[in-house]
Amino acid sequence: MECAVLSDPRNAALILRLHFHDCFVQGCDGSVLLDDTITLQGGERRLPLTQHALKGFRIIDRIKNKLESECPGTVSCADILTVAARDAVILVGGPYWDVPLGRKDSKTAGYALADLNLPSSDEGLLSIIISKFLYQGLSATDMVALSGAHTIGMGRCVNFRQRIYGDFESTSGLDPMSKTYLTKLKVHLSACRGRR
Repeated sequence: MECAVLSDPRNAALILRLHFHDCFVQGCDGSVLLDDTITLQGGERRLPLTQHALKGFRIIDRIKNKLESECPGTVSCADILTVAARDAVILVGGPYWDVPLGRKDSKTAGYALADLNLPSSDEGLLSIIISKFLYQGLSATDMVALSGAHTIGMGRCVNFRQRIYGDFESTSGLDPMSKTYLTKLKVHLSACRGRR
């Protein structure tokens, strides 16, 4: 993980995002890593919500291959993803937390659960996003931390452009402080107008 983050610090966000998506669907079982096969159709990574958002699979594959060459059949992909996410956070200055090991890899994917459980960037109401986190046993504070950690410093303009440049000012009744902040965001993020 250290090599991946040193080569590009954004790789930390990719791995954390993979772990987040994995845990939100069927628990932290590695199901997000499953490719479609003849017997497994509708993997989580093919969901429109995740198809362009999830990257970092090659990093996990490299870690798995290295571990398999040293101690074959010992460490689950679910544990690899969980430890890699923790280590990625540490490598970019985030906190340490203990990771209990012994997860079993899933043999099924939760395409329908991913569509139902995962919050999206265009979810609409904040209360819906908070409720999805509460359903996972996470607080609103956890939601803010994990949502921000998805980018670890960088975000795709397409994910927030509508919230900043959209026509919501006339209907939302923003207070003066919010209008001032919105104006500042528009100035700082003006480069996002035509970008994806």
